Order: sequence, then structure tokens, then C-alpha cells
Amino acid sequence: MNRNLLLFIFGTLCILGALYIYGRQTGWGGHLFNDGNFSYHVIDSDNTYEIKAQYNRGQTDKVRAYLQEQLGRYTHLSFRDVELDATTTLENGAIFYILLKPGRLRIRLNKKENSQATYERFSQMGRELRPVMSGR
Repeated sequence: MNRNLLLFIFGTLCILGALYIYGRQTGWGGHLFNDGNFSYHVIDSDNTYEIKAQYNRGQTDKVRAYLQEQLGRYTHLSFRDVELDATTTLENGAIFYILLKPGRLRIRLNKKENSQATYERFSQMGRELRPVMSGR
């Protein structure tokens, strides 16, 4: 074989390998990123309340349904079948940042911009979300 053919075959194999790895991480072919992995962190400081979570993508519909039930009545946003990366204001005045993707959630609430009642509601959601995400 000549050198150009060997380089072409090597390059093709590298590209196919990269696509395979990317596909495994993004869920192509029925594989789930975070399948079996669960990470849930709550940061409650003087200024912010934050939830950071990675969970099995198979729990995404349950997480979205929970958020729709808890927050959907206060906003025109739908939490079902969407990906969100936005700062939003609810009709009750709550202002917060949300990142919602399959297998991933981040909510950040600035305590200085929100009422004590809003903080308490989000704190309760933080306690209730963990079992929803873990499937327990």
C-alpha cells in the first residue's frame, strides 16, 4: 500500500473513533450519558441558593414534570420537552437562573433579589428534587 492510502485509512479510523466516543456521551445508539452516575449538590450561601445536579437521562421526564408542577403555574414557560438556559421571572416575582438539559439541572436563586418565601419554596424544591432525580 502506498503512504497516502495508509494516511487515509488512519484518518478515517480516527474520525470514526471520535464519533463513537461522542455518540456514547450524547446518547446516540441508546447509550445514556450519566447512566448510573448521580451527582447532586446544594449550595446555600448568604447571597445565593443553588442546585447543581447530573442524573440518569432516563429520569429527565420526571424532573421536567416536577418542575412543571412546581413552577409552571407561575410562568408562560413550559418545562416539558424543552432545554432551557435562561434567567426568568415568575409571575409571583421570583427571579432565577435555570439550566435544564437531559440528565442535567442547575438552578440559581439570588437571595437578595427574592423574598424569603421564594427562597423557602426553592429550598423545599431542592429537598424534593433529589429523590425525583435518583428514582427513589
